[in-house]
Amino acid sequence: MKINLKIKEVVVQACLIKQYRKKSYQIVFFQSLVSLLLASVFFILLGMSSLVSLFLGGAIVIVSNFIFATFAFSFVGGSDPDKVLKGFYRGEVLKLLFTMSFLAVVFSTLKIDFYSFFVGYSCSLASSWTTLLLFKQR
Repeated sequence: MKINLKIKEVVVQACLIKQYRKKSYQIVFFQSLVSLLLASVFFILLGMSSLVSLFLGGAIVIVSNFIFATFAFSFVGGSDPDKVLKGFYRGEVLKLLFTMSFLAVVFSTLKIDFYSFFVGYSCSLASSWTTLLLFKQR
C-alpha cells in the first residue's frame, strides 16, 4: 500500500513538472513572437541593420530563457527536492553565463544598431513578465 501511494505521488509530481515545463516553453514562444513582430516593424521603418540588431537582442533573452526552462524542469518526478533545486540553480547559472557571453560576443565582434538591439532585448524581457501575468489570470 505504501509503495502504491509513493508511485501515485511521483506520477502527480511528474505531471506538475510537465505542466510547468510546457508553460515555460509557451513563455519562450511568446517572446519569440514579440521579437519577430518588432523586428518586422523595425525592418519596415529602419531597414535591415535594425532588423538584425533587434533580432539579436531578442534572441539573447529567448535562448537564455529556453536554457533555463530546460534545466529548471529537467527532473521529472521531482521526488528529491535537492535535485529540483539544483536543476533551478543550474538553469539560472547557465542562463546568466549564456547571456553574458553572448552580449560580449555581440558587442565585441558585430556592428549593430544599439538602439534596436536594446529595444529587442528589453521588449523580450518585458514580454516574459507580461506573459507571466496573463498565465496567472487563467
